[in-house]
Amino acid sequence: MPRPQSPKPDKFANDRESYFWHSAQDVAFRAGLRLLYRDGCSWLESEEGERLLCKPLDPDRIWYESWVALEAEYPQLKRTWIGGYAREHRGGDGANSPFGQ
Repeated sequence: MPRPQSPKPDKFANDRESYFWHSAQDVAFRAGLRLLYRDGCSWLESEEGERLLCKPLDPDRIWYESWVALEAEYPQLKRTWIGGYAREHRGGDGANSPFGQ
């Protein structure tokens, strides 16, 4: 079965949201899921169907909130991107954002 690919949004609220979409998409991909945006919410799609991941109070934070939810659900799949290279995480508290949200 081919690995799932998440459709990239046409635009982001800011550069940080673009970073968080890429990070969230990376976790979803590594979990074998597609990350989707619909009706102001992020969804995860698998062979079993779709499920709601996140509905943020502030729509400009959709990808940050989605990334936080995915890293909480799949802590073993988190990693940080530095200069185009992924750095794996082994444990920790999940505070690996370079933006200090």
